[in-house]
Formats: sequence, C-alpha cells, structure tokens
Amino acid sequence: MRFHLLVAAALLLLAVHGQAQTPPAPPRTVVDILAVLDQHKQESALEKIRTQANESPPSGKSGQELAVFYHRRGRANGALGNSPQSIADFENALELVLPSPDISRK
Repeated sequence: MRFHLLVAAALLLLAVHGQAQTPPAPPRTVVDILAVLDQHKQESALEKIRTQANESPPSGKSGQELAVFYHRRGRANGALGNSPQSIADFENALELVLPSPDISRK
C-alpha cells in the first residue's frame, strides 16, 4: 500500500513538473490576427453564395425581376460548381428576357 502511494505521489510530481515547464504560447502577431479575420470573411462570403444558390424563386415576380433572380442564382450555382443547375437558371433567365423558341434545349 505504501509503495502505491509513493508511486502515485511521484507520478503527480512528474505531471505537475511537466506542466510547469510547458512554455507559454507566443503572442499572436498582426499577421496571425489578419489571417483569422480573412478566413472568417471568406467563410461568410461562401455562406452568402450558398444562400443565393438555394433560394426559391420569389412569388409574385415576373418578367425582368424574375430573370434577374435566375441570373443571380445561376451565377451562385456556377461559383459552387453546380453546373446543371446553373445552366438551367441561365436558360430560365434568357427565356424570360428573350422569349424565343430557338433558345429552348434540343
């Protein structure tokens, strides 16, 4: 029993001694802080694009306003690499602005 207590005390001393010798983290530089802020800015810009890509067409809108919506959503889907949806949105926008049977897919 006494041996176990000595081993436990020795382990505790080693743990405390090891923690005391850990050097503190260096202070953050301006470059570090700017990198964190830039990362946050990029993430919020990406979130904005994702939101635009997932929007549903507004109800009660027609013509040019709806074409602008489809164009904006098409650009967002293109930026995310969702080409099929992007193409469909651009085609919808074109059909609203230039109604012509020649524009439809064959």
